[in-house]
Amino acid sequence: MKTKSVEFVKVKLVNDFTLKSEKVLKNPRDVLSLVLGELGQYDREVFAVINLTNKGKPINVNICHIGTINQSIAHPREILKSSVLSNAASVIFVHNHPSGDLEPSPMDKEVTKVLANAYKLLNIKPLDHIICTHGKDHYYSMREDPFNYELGELFENDNISYEDSIDIINKIEDMENKNIEEELGL
Repeated sequence: MKTKSVEFVKVKLVNDFTLKSEKVLKNPRDVLSLVLGELGQYDREVFAVINLTNKGKPINVNICHIGTINQSIAHPREILKSSVLSNAASVIFVHNHPSGDLEPSPMDKEVTKVLANAYKLLNIKPLDHIICTHGKDHYYSMREDPFNYELGELFENDNISYEDSIDIINKIEDMENKNIEEELGL
């Protein structure tokens, strides 16, 4: 009987092209200034995730899926890959609506719920999901929408900047870690 060999594999990120930014992303307009040049080129829906450091600086942007003129079916497993490989502390989801209609579809909302919960399980903080069109001032932030309580609750501290959210999250985690260490007598 012939034994089958088992391959050892490596999973790694491969750089595509560079978007220059050392700027901390504080709000949806900052996000759009980073990605709109790329996403604005598409005539189809494109779903991307921006992976951020624990200080809110972009590590990279991963275009996870290119769809059709009115949908992009991005699977959580495919979206999570770049965030885990990038050691992201937080993320911002972005996708475009080439039609110009910024209203999130029921599928947009459902995907956002699934993604936010999956990321939280990995202790990666979802900060927002932004829908954009071709114009810099035309966007919809699920975090900022005061009438969308169901989705707004998915994101951390929705009444302050992304940067302040990250600071608060880090302080809370530090306090939790200290409490755990004290309980364990470390």
